[in-house]
Amino acid sequence: MQTNPDNVLFTIKRNFVKILGKGIPFYSELIKEIFKEESEPEGESLRAEVLNKLKVEDSKREEKKDINYRKLLMDTVKVIATILTPLEQALSKLEFNIALSEEKTLTFSEKFRIWIMN
Repeated sequence: MQTNPDNVLFTIKRNFVKILGKGIPFYSELIKEIFKEESEPEGESLRAEVLNKLKVEDSKREEKKDINYRKLLMDTVKVIATILTPLEQALSKLEFNIALSEEKTLTFSEKFRIWIMN
């Protein structure tokens, strides 16, 4: 068995590329960490430290509160009712502006340009 981490890394990388191809990412830091865990005397403590870092703590689930949909719906209707008047005013202003731009009278130069183009 090889004991030099660099030689082990080189061998693993060469075989990794042969077997899995170049499209798969190779993480040399992970290989070095695994090598340390397997070959050094304090490997078990290193492994336990990594597992403690990755440990997911159990979170207590909160009880779902009952949602009062009637109150939510009523609040929504109130908000929509207060927005209705400004929206109607904005819509009428837009319609007025559209009608105004469509009814625009052409100046003499605009009429002349249209006549020349046709």
